[in-house]
Amino acid sequence: MQGLIKLYNQGLYPQVLEAAEKLAEQHPQSTETLGIIGAVSFEVKDFDCAISCYQLAAKLIPDSAETYFKMGSVLWLLQDNVLVLKNLMIEAAKRGVDPK
Repeated sequence: MQGLIKLYNQGLYPQVLEAAEKLAEQHPQSTETLGIIGAVSFEVKDFDCAISCYQLAAKLIPDSAETYFKMGSVLWLLQDNVLVLKNLMIEAAKRGVDPK
């Protein structure tokens, strides 16, 4: 996993995506792998894939505020920002995170 993070930080997104997808095949329940695929997809502007990864991660760990914030970042770029912000604040509050 550290190797993937290093490649990601170097901006080598195709290599990260290839390796992370192989990991996801072996460990489909890994939220870390889904998070990496989501982050890379976000960077290469494949927002549908990023959202799908974050949605799956949220199903696996529904109380993960980090996952909802990442998904909110993608949705912020794609949708009505007021609605996204409202929903993000609601989800944060549900999880005990101060939305302000």
